[in-house]
Amino acid sequence: MRSVDSFVPNMVVTQSFMEGKLAAGLGAFSAYGTDTQWPGDGPLRYVITNSRLSMVDITPSVATRSIR
Repeated sequence: MRSVDSFVPNMVVTQSFMEGKLAAGLGAFSAYGTDTQWPGDGPLRYVITNSRLSMVDITPSVATRSIR
């Protein structure tokens, strides 16, 4: 079995509106990324030789600020 390093990006973008009373944001997170390769002549060569598992979580958000 051979493990391969994978790039795991994380990004957040925010913007405020109405003189700072309202804000919106969008986040994109990848909690993990796995890429594995098994030898082509191994005992499991008829079952699997490569696997890749990717996940991306996209999170929108809105916030308000009340001034008293």
